[in-house]
Amino acid sequence: MNAAPAGAVPVRHTYVGHLLLAVGVVSVLVGLLMLFLPRHTLTALGIVIGLQLIVIGFIRIWAVGAFVAASGLRVLGILLGVITVVAGVICVFRPGTSLLVIAIFIGIGWIADGVVEIVAFARGDVAHRGLALFSGALTLVAGVIVLVYPRSSLVTLTQVIGVLLLIFGISNVAAVLTGRRVVTAGADADV
Repeated sequence: MNAAPAGAVPVRHTYVGHLLLAVGVVSVLVGLLMLFLPRHTLTALGIVIGLQLIVIGFIRIWAVGAFVAASGLRVLGILLGVITVVAGVICVFRPGTSLLVIAIFIGIGWIADGVVEIVAFARGDVAHRGLALFSGALTLVAGVIVLVYPRSSLVTLTQVIGVLLLIFGISNVAAVLTGRRVVTAGADADV
């Protein structure tokens, strides 16, 4: 076993260690919620997106009124701000509908990506043609599945992200608790 270098302290005794532990624990908790309560997690996400849109809309209205001199642009900017606020209110009160729209856009985007990769394969524009064809076909099929089953796709995607967060969180907590050592400056060792 290698001896720790001079000035090395266990990561759990540093500020970074405390931060890694906190991020790991939060990631595990959120991952469990996403894995076992995906619909509730999605509803909360829809509400958060709606609140963000409301704030962005009001900021847009304020910024246009404060910084845009041309009256035509000011009217257009304020109109876009109002539309953003209205979209945010809809998301807050109907989060499932807003997430459904997001799923549809994801499906359309994946279909477009798949078609682009398949066309690149057909034209010979890529170095790894087999990988491009496989990736394009997989992305195209995934996009079609998301468009056909948008609600189920969102739930499945939420659960996959939940598993990834669990793995990430557990690895962070394990790194801190197993006493991995980091080299710090003398003053950092006391943090």
